[in-house]
Amino acid sequence: MLFKLSWRNIWRNKRRTIITMLAIAVGVAMEIGTWGLVDGIFIQMEETLTNGNMGHFQIHRAGYLKDPSIFNSFELTPQVKQSVESNEFISAYSFRSFGYALASVLEKSAGVEIIGIDPEKENSITGLKKKIVRGNYLTHPKEVVIGNALATDLNATIGSELVVMSQATDGSIANDIFHVVGIFNMGLDQGDRMRVYMDTKDFGELFVMPGRIHEIAGRATDVTLVDSCVNRQKQLLSPTDYDIQSWHEISPTLYQMLKSSEASSYIMVLIIFLVVATLILNTMMMSIFERQKEIGVMMSIGVRRYKLISMIVVEGFWLVVISTVAGLGIGLYLDYLLIHYGWDLRWIASSDIEMMGVSLEPVFYGKIDVTHIAASCVMMIGMTVTLCFYPAFRMIKKTPVEALHRS
Repeated sequence: MLFKLSWRNIWRNKRRTIITMLAIAVGVAMEIGTWGLVDGIFIQMEETLTNGNMGHFQIHRAGYLKDPSIFNSFELTPQVKQSVESNEFISAYSFRSFGYALASVLEKSAGVEIIGIDPEKENSITGLKKKIVRGNYLTHPKEVVIGNALATDLNATIGSELVVMSQATDGSIANDIFHVVGIFNMGLDQGDRMRVYMDTKDFGELFVMPGRIHEIAGRATDVTLVDSCVNRQKQLLSPTDYDIQSWHEISPTLYQMLKSSEASSYIMVLIIFLVVATLILNTMMMSIFERQKEIGVMMSIGVRRYKLISMIVVEGFWLVVISTVAGLGIGLYLDYLLIHYGWDLRWIASSDIEMMGVSLEPVFYGKIDVTHIAASCVMMIGMTVTLCFYPAFRMIKKTPVEALHRS
């Protein structure tokens, strides 16, 4: 009886009810669509960061990150390789060596970071081959690929001779000439301006450290399994001799920047909630104000106050449930469009869009997070039901005479 009566009450003023339902539905859809877009952008930013060079996890000799010296390397033994290959949470890995040098093309020169890699393994981690915007990938000895910003600074083109000078691990002068065969764009300013990739064999000859590396970087089978991947690797490889860390631990500043941006998204969603809350409260206040005389009569004939409260709350419940279901459908459709087609901003941004130092393609794709969707729906229903108590309690504080008189 209570649900039936409440259902009839919300349709007494059909125009107001429909407008309110549409507003709530649009609010829910905006929340779900906003979360879908924000979650998708964060995934794109995380993928850009981890694809650039970091990977999902890294292995170094103990203490390397505190003292990233070229001398602080470790031998790539069969046991080390086996430990990584037997980790079921790892989908791909690559080993790297790092050194710093002065690179020159004719009269132009710049300080660079030399990275020795296995071309095929590195491509499986960073997709470096796909990021070559001019030229080709590493295929032969004495070849290098450089970032597009570095190429601009050095006036380097495909085929340019890159002269590299540094100090080798045995104290001798490390110098050699390499041919630029490719220019890449990773979307990270520092990487595109500093990095020079060469085959690990060329690196070992240049710096006189054959068979030794500084880092193993890898990718987990899924971004949500990074911690499981790291914990498993610690079981397979001695954590006293090696530092095994996730990208969150390696770059806590970037991780906190992502988290702080996520916090700003909560503020955006909160604003939507407040707008919808104001509309709901106004609707319920007007609905009850118009029925003061009716409610006064009900109180006069002995209807208990808790039943009146229940009736008003159930009215709000009907209102928000129908609206939330409609908003959920619209929001999921928006997420579907974002996932499959993305939000294309190429009509206003001809190049990549930079966010917190990370360059992203001007097409943002969405992602469905069930937790955020469920939270949005539950919070909307809970907020509406809670708001209904305010006008209900205001009404029952009146005596039947006051309710009838003020009508």
